[in-house]
Amino acid sequence: MPTQRQSPRRVSSSAHVPGSSSEDTVVRLLDAAERLFAERGVDGVSLRTITQAAEVNVAAAHYYFGSKQGLIEAIFARRMGSVSEERSRMLDELDRAEFVDVRAIAEAFLRPLADMVIDPSDPRRHYVAFLAGTALRPGPARAAGFSSFDEQRKRFADLMGRALPGVPHEIRMFRFLVMLNAGILLLADLDFAKVSWNTAGVAIERTALVDEIVNTLAGVLAGEPTDAQLGTQ
Repeated sequence: MPTQRQSPRRVSSSAHVPGSSSEDTVVRLLDAAERLFAERGVDGVSLRTITQAAEVNVAAAHYYFGSKQGLIEAIFARRMGSVSEERSRMLDELDRAEFVDVRAIAEAFLRPLADMVIDPSDPRRHYVAFLAGTALRPGPARAAGFSSFDEQRKRFADLMGRALPGVPHEIRMFRFLVMLNAGILLLADLDFAKVSWNTAGVAIERTALVDEIVNTLAGVLAGEPTDAQLGTQ
């Protein structure tokens, strides 16, 4: 009698896999995939390359994640837990505030990610570079990232409405999209983001650079709509 084929065992970001060897395998796969995707892009890395870097067999990746896409979704889930928790705390404060400032909105989006890249040796920096690569390229990876952010995106939309009530919703959300992509891209390579200071021969600390990124993107959010955007002559 034929045996039933076992379905992949899907794991989430924070899932504890019973047994130290199983847990270690999952972490090694996630770490290797996150680093390689950050360095080469999602399309530039095969599942076999990831398993070789993690020093596990291909069957282990299929067992725990089902596919390369399943592994991508697990990377999002692992990091989004802590990012969402910190963002939620900041968003809760803004929800309670009498006045919502656009800089506070930019801060709430960027700061949890910035905390991963301030220290250049922090291994979580690979996640931000991975996020930048997926955010700018259409496909299932970007869809997974946006899906994991969907609930907080709605909260940001409400806060944008409070901060900029005179700006049409579609313009507010377009600006938020610009801020999201530009912010992630700059955080993904803070050394490159220093280029104007380096050209001028001026040293800038990474923390000060993050503050300037927040200031700049707050300006993107705050700009007044043109008459054409408002639909007037």
